[in-house]
Amino acid sequence: MMKYSIEDFIAAAEKGDIAQLEACLFAGVDINEKGSWMEAPAMQYALQNKHQAAVEYLLQRGADLEYADNAGWTALHQAVFTGTKALVVMVLTKGACFEAESFQLAYEGNMDELNKLFEHSPQELKDVDSIGCDLIHYAAAGKQIICLLYTSDAADDMQCVD
Repeated sequence: MMKYSIEDFIAAAEKGDIAQLEACLFAGVDINEKGSWMEAPAMQYALQNKHQAAVEYLLQRGADLEYADNAGWTALHQAVFTGTKALVVMVLTKGACFEAESFQLAYEGNMDELNKLFEHSPQELKDVDSIGCDLIHYAAAGKQIICLLYTSDAADDMQCVD
């Protein structure tokens, strides 16, 4: 049996090479171990390079969606920022979660529900996730046309419009 390193596994994820991913796992490489360059697990390299089949393979083999890189990015963060809806849907279907309801609504462009949410919880307009992303980041990642008007710092003066 050949010896494989985490760097071989990461390289396979970057290329979307499922046969190499499988060989590395068979040889005992930890599916959630972090590589040295981005200090991220293989799942994030596959997501970053938009290798849908490799992402699916890693998910089937038990990759942890909540295992973050050293910057705090999870698989969902990486999927959202690839701009590939199929990857976002894939990781959400497998159990990843938005950190706040407002982030999901912004990603989906659901303005009616966002407005209802902000009527009851206007402070959520200012929310940021664990890596510093706010509603604008999620709306942009979801390719939604959304504007948040900040007429002042007071939450009562904020509104969401299409």
